[in-house]
Amino acid sequence: MQKILLKNNGSKIKTIIFIFSFLILIVTQAQEKQKPPALLAKNISSIDYWQDLKLPATFETEIITKEKCSQNEMSFYGCLMVIKELANLENSENPEKYDIYSTTQAQKSGKNIFLTEGIISLIEIEKKEATTIKETIEQLQAYKKNFLSMFKEVYSEYKKNPSNELENLFNQLKLQRSKPLSKKDLGILSNKYRTIALDPHSYYKPRKELEDEMKKSSDFFIGIGAEISKDPKGIKIIKVIPTSGAANAGVKADDIIISINSVSAEKLKIEDAVQLLRGAENTTVSVVLLRNNQEIKKVISRKKVTQKVVDAKFINFQGKIVTYIKLANFMYKDTCGEILNTIYESELKNTTGYIIDLRNNGGGLVKIASCILSFFIGENKIVSSFEDIKLKKISPEETFFQQITTKPLVVLINSMSASASEILAGAVQDYQRGLIIGTTSYGKGSYQDCNETYKNLADLKICATGGLFFLPSGRTNQTVGIKPDITVYLNKEPSESELYPLNEANMHFFPLKPRVQPGADPTSWKKINVPSDCMKDAMLDTLFSNAKESNFYFRDYQLLKGVKGVLCQQ
Repeated sequence: MQKILLKNNGSKIKTIIFIFSFLILIVTQAQEKQKPPALLAKNISSIDYWQDLKLPATFETEIITKEKCSQNEMSFYGCLMVIKELANLENSENPEKYDIYSTTQAQKSGKNIFLTEGIISLIEIEKKEATTIKETIEQLQAYKKNFLSMFKEVYSEYKKNPSNELENLFNQLKLQRSKPLSKKDLGILSNKYRTIALDPHSYYKPRKELEDEMKKSSDFFIGIGAEISKDPKGIKIIKVIPTSGAANAGVKADDIIISINSVSAEKLKIEDAVQLLRGAENTTVSVVLLRNNQEIKKVISRKKVTQKVVDAKFINFQGKIVTYIKLANFMYKDTCGEILNTIYESELKNTTGYIIDLRNNGGGLVKIASCILSFFIGENKIVSSFEDIKLKKISPEETFFQQITTKPLVVLINSMSASASEILAGAVQDYQRGLIIGTTSYGKGSYQDCNETYKNLADLKICATGGLFFLPSGRTNQTVGIKPDITVYLNKEPSESELYPLNEANMHFFPLKPRVQPGADPTSWKKINVPSDCMKDAMLDTLFSNAKESNFYFRDYQLLKGVKGVLCQQ
């Protein structure tokens, strides 16, 4: 097997890790002696990494202070959200029982006021549960609009005359708790402030948690074998891994789990659902699924499953071979070498072209993305440029391996393709190297590092945003994503999650604003000529409608269009 050295060229390797607690998670239990990316292999959310930290007393007292809350408008909002979070910490059955209002608006609302301190009050609310993804997004946007409308004027007054009111309210809430705040609670509150006051991807994280996320182990896990996400009705199945317990039980993508071992999944957080679904090998879990408005009971065995990071197949379509490469993430150190071997094997088979599937790929190491791009665009090509907010400079990331193939290329993306996935897709698009097919990507255009420690506490890292990254043309994907050259939906007709995707722009209270790279002119870069007439092939619709189990790509309309996209570029 050919080995690829991911050389550093003297520059610091940037890691762009995309982590949602509520989006793609494989429900598994990692085995200590086994090996692929722990980010996919292990449910780390159920482990309390904070409990053994030796936090100084100041960690708690610094969460909210008059000086901190009056720094700027975002700091003020961060303090407000910390108070709201603290008020709801013990309400596991109703985690949004209390909301934060200006005292003036609280008095006008007619709602029960729980606590008041000067200009700020906590009120009891009855939140209308969203029943669709569209409603979830609309509620979040409406809440943000009302929040800003209510507190902009309050902040103006607070800034003129900073007081201890927020700090006092924080302390009152602590006194009313049934038990002291745990170290994990302190971490939640501190990170709530940082994700609002700084940006959504800046937070504290225990060193051991980071190590577990970055750890490379085997691709064997114990679990039900399904990728899941949060849905207003419960827990949605995104993908079922073949031969897994979920697959054997007849679980299908788009099923919604509404009950786990008789526990309603409607209000379950994703990490709590994972904890209920995971377990020891050869044990079972009982679920109730919602499919086409019908309830279906299933008993799923937890078993050893395989989730390859690189999964390559050769598709024989109309007498021609197309190489299909599914890439789960950019975390696995041998990814580049495996893809190189696949390309060599493909060229020997005289492949017509390549499809790189980055759907549901949340990102990882940029060096791996650069290496993969090298094989298709050649060396010394800029794939992305990273700004350094502190040093006020921009550093390019370049390819570093010779081009291996000039065959046609298609990259598949969707709303859960993020960070390094967007760099690869965006570079392919900017260099007109291939077609991007699918739906608009997630839109995370910032990078983070976790090199600093909290006050020399080695076991607690400060993960901070270094800045935005820019695509070769100088454009950004931040909040706007990578728009495909050809929009295609998974099952031909758009699902609700495709029409109303959860992404960087709508899932965060204050996402970083998009910017073009200074001095760049993205409009000067030409776009690929899309073979629109060639792509209009009625036979594809027939193949999709009459899909057979033996032809996996016939059941995936985006992949089917991707195969056609390769042929149309000949």
